[in-house]
Amino acid sequence: MMLEKNSISGVSLAGIATCIPENVIENSSLVNNSFEAKEIEKISKMIGVKQRHVTKEGQTMADLSEKAALELLSSLNLNPEDIGGLIVVTQTPEVKIPAQAAILQNNLKLPLSSICFDINLGCSGYIYGLFIAGNLSNSIQKPVLLIAGDTSSKICDPKDKATAFLFGDAGSATIINPDPQASSWDFVLGTDGSGWDALYIAGGGYRDTSNQDTFFRMKGEKVFEFTLDIVPKMYKTLYGNNLEKARENSWHFWHQANAFILNHLIKKLKLPTERVPVRMEHYGNTSSGSIPLTICDVFGSEINSCSERVNLCGFGIGLSWGLATITLNNTKILPVSFL
Repeated sequence: MMLEKNSISGVSLAGIATCIPENVIENSSLVNNSFEAKEIEKISKMIGVKQRHVTKEGQTMADLSEKAALELLSSLNLNPEDIGGLIVVTQTPEVKIPAQAAILQNNLKLPLSSICFDINLGCSGYIYGLFIAGNLSNSIQKPVLLIAGDTSSKICDPKDKATAFLFGDAGSATIINPDPQASSWDFVLGTDGSGWDALYIAGGGYRDTSNQDTFFRMKGEKVFEFTLDIVPKMYKTLYGNNLEKARENSWHFWHQANAFILNHLIKKLKLPTERVPVRMEHYGNTSSGSIPLTICDVFGSEINSCSERVNLCGFGIGLSWGLATITLNNTKILPVSFL
């Protein structure tokens, strides 16, 4: 498999904000006819999730992301009319049609001239979003707002042990600015659609309209094998034989798939554990929102202007993958907020 490296110059990451629901579900509280306490304890230990923040009925990723966006705009002293584009990465919009970006454009009072659209991606979606938002910002020479979030808890079968204890909900907002002095961003992106059925929802589409299974289905073993294969290849493509550079003086913020997968990857790449945050215990897997949520959880204990070299890595649904190496230069990282 040949992977390719791409780069963006002339943009910087101005700030990141995240928002999660106040409502918390403890995995240990989900003892029922389908799962006994010992089985729940075993599953929770393996995936590294004790509790998850999940939305209430009627609460959406748009609500969470809108709050994050408003807080970030205020923190950066930006007005809605300053924004030239809005990209929304989600697989759980509040409605099927129109694009979630159109609704949020109205809610956030962004200019009518702003370029707004959705990206239907989950696990790798934040990396794809950064790549597209960076290129868009550089092209139009205006700030671009990237929203990434999901309410995956709403699409999980409570009787399916592969997903019932894993997924939480989150929304995020990231602002990318044109900046001719900024360091370049390097990316590795790709897709292998032959594995589309490793993570999918069969019902609700338009090939088989009679299929009513609208729960998210996951083939865990296939996802595990794919991840352990593709992530080292991405790092090899980006760093060549100089992987030691990735181990020194840089952070690694990965999609929080599950702790079992992440710990295997840390060992395989021989990365220092203190530089690869695994923060799933209280949040679960929050899909497209997991990378920005982890960044805010690590750097946002108070409002920070952060300057760090970071590797951001997503992998999963599609099957798709993305790795980005970005320098945070006085990037505003806000504390995780609640709604």
